[in-house]
Amino acid sequence: MSYFADWILGKTQGLSYRQSEFVGVSLLGAYSHTFSIRNNTDQVVRTSGATVQGSGASIKSNDCSVIEVDGNCEITIDYNVGKLDFGKVSVSMLTDLVETPSFDLAVTYFGTQSASISVSDMISIANSGVYSSTNSWVKNGSSIQTPALGDNEFSQLAITGLAAGRLSFDLNVSTEKNNDFFNVYINGYLSERVSGVESGEFSMGLPRENNTVVFEYKKDLAVSYGDDRVTISNLNYSKDTESLIPDGELYREELWW
Repeated sequence: MSYFADWILGKTQGLSYRQSEFVGVSLLGAYSHTFSIRNNTDQVVRTSGATVQGSGASIKSNDCSVIEVDGNCEITIDYNVGKLDFGKVSVSMLTDLVETPSFDLAVTYFGTQSASISVSDMISIANSGVYSSTNSWVKNGSSIQTPALGDNEFSQLAITGLAAGRLSFDLNVSTEKNNDFFNVYINGYLSERVSGVESGEFSMGLPRENNTVVFEYKKDLAVSYGDDRVTISNLNYSKDTESLIPDGELYREELWW
């Protein structure tokens, strides 16, 4: 039930808002995002000191200086996706509520580019797009695998538009144990982490109506071991009867920032 903790908190406290919203893959460029806040208290709430942090980020508009009882307000920010990796833009505000003197809002994204046709064609399950980092995954026969990486480099592959259900695949990992990691992110949140020499079938739930999965191999500052590679084959999708996460959000510790 830990998945629901932040969602429940946001619905039951005096101010209702999403603490973190993952907007999926973003090509390099300029973007805007609007946060919504609702006042569930029995008093007018006043806010101040709004600040924003993130790449090229600024507050475009803010009508939340005074939030009436049962009222809603919006904050719109502009930001720039300038690198191929996970990113975050956050807004911090002060309030005159004793129980909530301050709060933070965040939008997270995955900066990326379109994957090569040879790799995209290997993803046979229904999707809306396949994307890659600078160090792109490559096709190897009937499998896809990470390229040769140097120290402190990473390779990412994103698949978008996956329906709710289960994703399974055969995995072969040959890396420096406890230092180089294969990570799987679902909707921006870490779902699986593997290090060392491992192989077998992996299966994981896709909780939203529209899911984004990112496969990532990340190396540390020094030393290699084994094949120094991650290989995936037999990627499959199946429907699942598990319930969806409320509001389309999955709540886990976000380990990538």
